[in-house]
Amino acid sequence: MDLVRGIAILGIFAMNIISFALPTASYTDPRSPGAEQFAGPFTGSNKTVWFLQALIVDQKMMSAFAMLFGCGLMVMHLRGQRSGEGRTITWYRRCFVLLCFGLIHAYALWCGDVLALYAACGMLLWPLRKLRARRLLVIAMPLLLLGMVITTGMGSHMHRQLELAEQGQTMLDAGEVPSDEQAAAIDKADQLRSAFDPGTSETWHDVTLRRSGAAAYLGINATESWYLQTTGLPKFSAPKTLALMLIGMALVRLGVLQNHRTKREYFVIAAGGLCSGMALVATGMWLQLGHEFRFDWLHLLDGNFNYLGSVFMAVGLIGACALWPDLGGGPLCWLRSSLIACGRMAFTNYIVQTIIGVTIFSGLGFGLMGSLERHQLVPIVLAVWAAQLLLCRWWLGHFAQGPLEAVWRQLTYGKPAKSSSASPQNGP
Repeated sequence: MDLVRGIAILGIFAMNIISFALPTASYTDPRSPGAEQFAGPFTGSNKTVWFLQALIVDQKMMSAFAMLFGCGLMVMHLRGQRSGEGRTITWYRRCFVLLCFGLIHAYALWCGDVLALYAACGMLLWPLRKLRARRLLVIAMPLLLLGMVITTGMGSHMHRQLELAEQGQTMLDAGEVPSDEQAAAIDKADQLRSAFDPGTSETWHDVTLRRSGAAAYLGINATESWYLQTTGLPKFSAPKTLALMLIGMALVRLGVLQNHRTKREYFVIAAGGLCSGMALVATGMWLQLGHEFRFDWLHLLDGNFNYLGSVFMAVGLIGACALWPDLGGGPLCWLRSSLIACGRMAFTNYIVQTIIGVTIFSGLGFGLMGSLERHQLVPIVLAVWAAQLLLCRWWLGHFAQGPLEAVWRQLTYGKPAKSSSASPQNGP
């Protein structure tokens, strides 16, 4: 579990840095003029980095992280049953404390917070904690599909509006009067393009505000955080997040995350999940390129392949990590134990990554947003990875938990973790 969590938390930073360092268009449409003026031309090394991010990182690591959150809740419940602490109040207190952390993180640092979403979804899962794996999966599948249906429906509406707007504009160009529906669609299409594909001047204005100072940045961040937490996340992210957490709970029931399955079973999970997931993701990327990253097609069809593929790849990652042996020495052993240490401090690492990102790129710090092209962000990602691998090993050689993990536990249980001098290389 900690090994998967460690890989996931480092992978999340490889995707989040795009939001810290570049305008939104760089994520949704890297070929748009608004994106290329900051992220650089969509060619060469910039295109290669986009390809690797889209294929390996985007949504995959967050899917694995959400599964592991559900897994953690289930493990906490099972351990609590044995120790007498498996009470309703403990479950909800744990989620409430995380919700408070998430709200502070969202409004004081960065609107891309997922902690509040995880906490809210976690509160809904308590009644399902006693279900068997099969029932958990039966509930998870419709939720997973619901998220895709909502996005597809939104894409269908966008596609229809753009078609009507094109028809209306053709009539105007020919000197004819468009229908009321077509006229309304022209205005709607302009609003959609402004929201999903802003021009160079609008993008420049947005970037300038975000890096101009703390007050301007926090104002924009608060507005976006409010929208995401009241509209965006409940509508589009909550169904998938709940489904992923239920899958994580089911994997605990099945013994997958406790190394209770055979090597053959883990090989099937790893090969099946990674191969099928990567095939789906690659298909979606090919469609995106063919549709020139049009936002209506992204919602209607293209994004669905990554939506589903990320789930398969996250499960495949779990199987692959179970096959990674503890060799007892050498670089691979060092890397494995360091990733385990990062996983044990995932909460702390997540917040530290945000602090680093906003300090470098936003108006809270140096205000360098839009100053580096996509490929120039790679050294920063690698440096943060190296620092967290080293520092987490050192910290857990002296303390039982990461600093934020310790606070979270203290507020949940009312007592700190037992002190430990165990070094990461001796096992988690």
